[in-house]
Amino acid sequence: MFGRTALIFLHGSGGKGSEIRGFLESLPLPNYQYNTFREVLDSLSIDLYTPTADMRRYSAAGGERMNVWFDRTPRFISEGMNGTEDLEGIERSLTSIQQLIQRLENENPYDHYILGGFSMGGGLSLHALRKQMTLKLRGIFCISSFAPENSSILTELTSQGKTIPVMMMHGEQDSLISYQWGKQTSANFLLKDIKIQFETYPDLDHEMSEDELSDLIKWIQYILSESLTSEKRYELRDQILEQKYDHLTAELKIAEDTLMDIEHAESKQSIAESKSDAKGSTTITSSSSSAKASAKRSAFEEENLIPYTIDYNEHSTSTLPQVTIRFAIAREYIPVLTARPILACGSTFEILNDSPNGVKTIVITSDPNKTAYEISKRLHIRLTSGSSTLNPCVPS
Repeated sequence: MFGRTALIFLHGSGGKGSEIRGFLESLPLPNYQYNTFREVLDSLSIDLYTPTADMRRYSAAGGERMNVWFDRTPRFISEGMNGTEDLEGIERSLTSIQQLIQRLENENPYDHYILGGFSMGGGLSLHALRKQMTLKLRGIFCISSFAPENSSILTELTSQGKTIPVMMMHGEQDSLISYQWGKQTSANFLLKDIKIQFETYPDLDHEMSEDELSDLIKWIQYILSESLTSEKRYELRDQILEQKYDHLTAELKIAEDTLMDIEHAESKQSIAESKSDAKGSTTITSSSSSAKASAKRSAFEEENLIPYTIDYNEHSTSTLPQVTIRFAIAREYIPVLTARPILACGSTFEILNDSPNGVKTIVITSDPNKTAYEISKRLHIRLTSGSSTLNPCVPS
């Protein structure tokens, strides 16, 4: 879509590349149909790289050996914006990133590179503004990061550094890297004519959130589109419009097929109930039963839910209610919904085959109705995506 793009995402102090990759591959993003950050990148033909920092002594942790991009003094929290930089450590780590880029260029060159990271990883990425990392560097981002007042970034800024867009994101409740440090860093960059964008998140501590990663994706799409020629932009616009049309057409087809299957199943059930009740004194007609089912189905459809029922387990020994939630769905869609667990209400739920009626899950919850509603909503997203491999809520 934008040409071959490599995104280099650096971890924080004491972390590992494999850990941050695991997080980016598991956190579902509500703004992107509950696909993970990694899945959205794949859809944009963006490759993700998460290198690991060298093991070295970290003074801020009492000299313990850990994976850090550079050292910090034991007083860096109290020093804040007045702290000093470990330029030797920073240079070594920047060299390792340059070597990674060079290796990628030798193997199969990319059209674009984006560099960024979380906390210390983001702080290191900002130093690319004073280095000639690659002419293909399209943007730099950092999450919960900062640069001190006397940072070499401000004194050694390159001409290329003034042309590279920078995205800073920071939680206002950050208990490690103060929000004020991030805000002051962005102000210092702005005074140096750096193309800075600073986004704040009111209730966020020192962590990465779904909102931050969603905003990061939007920013990446914007800066990559800005690097295209006018001809390429029109071509990209046509591709996006065509993809949206194809997706909506496929979604409509699945919805229509599912509705027909449900109506067929309900019709069979109504006839069976009529035959059974005919033996007694009361007869339930097919038309009245169908009308009630139709009204109930319409209520579910209005909220984009898969119809469900809740059965309470009266023999459960748990202090909270144990329930079985059954979701009515056509038999051919059962493999899609049971492929992987669903994440909802902060927990993961195994979706089981309940053929021929659909699927089910057994849960212990203080609020069965809310849990059923949230799971149904996520199952509907998985179903209407049109993909048998989509997992909108991967366990985190």
